[in-house]
Amino acid sequence: MSSERLFKPKKEQIEKYKPYTDESVRSNEWYLKAIEIEIIVACMSDNANTETQQLFKNIMSHLKMYEMCVRSMAQYNIYSWYNEEKDGVLCVYGGPERFFDEDIRRITYDIAKDLVMFSKLVKCDDYFKENSNYFEIKNEIEDKLEYIKDVYYDSELSNIMDELKDCELTDNDFDDFGNLKCSENKDGDSGDMFETLD
Repeated sequence: MSSERLFKPKKEQIEKYKPYTDESVRSNEWYLKAIEIEIIVACMSDNANTETQQLFKNIMSHLKMYEMCVRSMAQYNIYSWYNEEKDGVLCVYGGPERFFDEDIRRITYDIAKDLVMFSKLVKCDDYFKENSNYFEIKNEIEDKLEYIKDVYYDSELSNIMDELKDCELTDNDFDDFGNLKCSENKDGDSGDMFETLD
């Protein structure tokens, strides 16, 4: 069952999540995919001669960049969702799971540790070899990346909703028909929900 949270922020509260350009969004998506590929290749390569500590540092570095890209993606989505609505109401669907900084650090460390273990201890068969474990390993790595991506994304959405909590709408802000009662922001500043007629 999907839940939703509604906010009526000032436009300037949302402007800080605006991407510099449309190209910024595309670049971020491209960079996110590039990092995923780099991690997958690093983990599936022959790492017998690579120092474990160096491999761990490399993967942690990639995960840090990955986190920044995912958080930017969440911010861009907030900006986009806000601008899709004409009444200045921001709707966030699904309640993102809350993660604290120490949770993020622990989960990132655990994922990096698992990826290093894969890289050092599980030899990836050749793609063309019969009964190869190639896809099993690739899927395991992709599952871990998808999990950490969800953690970073939910964490950023939770942070943004915390920042906007004073603007959150409740049932009292709507009439019996589900219409917003007034065009004012929660803090009393007039919004641009209704256009004035000349």
